[in-house]
Amino acid sequence: MSNCCETTNRKAKLDCPGCSRSANPVAYQTVLHHLRHPENLKLEDGLFYFCDSTNCDTAYFDNNNNVFSTSQVRGIIGQKSNSPTRPICYCFDITAEKITKEIIENGISSSKNKVIKLTKAKLCSCEIRNPSGTCCLSDFKPFESYQSP
Repeated sequence: MSNCCETTNRKAKLDCPGCSRSANPVAYQTVLHHLRHPENLKLEDGLFYFCDSTNCDTAYFDNNNNVFSTSQVRGIIGQKSNSPTRPICYCFDITAEKITKEIIENGISSSKNKVIKLTKAKLCSCEIRNPSGTCCLSDFKPFESYQSP
């Protein structure tokens, strides 16, 4: 299914018009699936970018001055939220809250290892399900400092 966690050649970054932070390119299909109706039906194929800044309301933008805010996407963008219920892994429904609970109960979260196993088996769809269009494994990093050795 997916090779989302493999390194690929990506297009150059572009500064977000909302916050000037450097934004990563994201595929048309990712934006198409995350935008709400009617924006998703009006969307034309092109070069899109994802802003992950928690301090910016811009979710996606393109090089033609089209900007899509967080209110125009279907769900919570975990990369732009500090909520305990924010998604960390979109493919397998893993939230920050679930990871924290695992750490409290077991001293470690087993979720990341399970996600690694499933992505190696090519059972993920990160390029569509994750608003960033990339693998979620880096989104687990903030929780690593809380785990027991």
